[in-house]
Amino acid sequence: MIATRQELSQRLGRDESTVYRWLKRYQQGGIDALLEVKTPPGKSGLIAANVMSQLHERLSQPQGFKSYSQIQEWLTQECNIVIAYKTVHKIVRYKLNAKLKVPRPRSAKAKPEVQEAFKKTSRNNSSVAALFRDRSTSTLLV
Repeated sequence: MIATRQELSQRLGRDESTVYRWLKRYQQGGIDALLEVKTPPGKSGLIAANVMSQLHERLSQPQGFKSYSQIQEWLTQECNIVIAYKTVHKIVRYKLNAKLKVPRPRSAKAKPEVQEAFKKTSRNNSSVAALFRDRSTSTLLV
């Protein structure tokens, strides 16, 4: 049995003043007051929660956005929100943990049918592997 606030604070690993605040809140409003999550005062976010969810949904689609400027334009046109480029980057990259959909660069001269044929034949073709083999050690360089 715990007899004092000091003993309780030691058992919980919290400061005695924190335990005192918890007990006071419980005595004033019960368990509901203790479990209530208070939002701190301050400036609200630039983008509303519903717009944030739309943006997250759009970013998760395969076509997504190609640039942060494109996201800026989308926010201005669709949601009437004017926001700085730096802020858009910070929100997308760090709050939503999303990345832009930028395709890998490809040669303009590349022929897809030749690439597919190479992929099909190169897996089992030892002559292709021989090109990448280190002659001095006979190990495959990858």
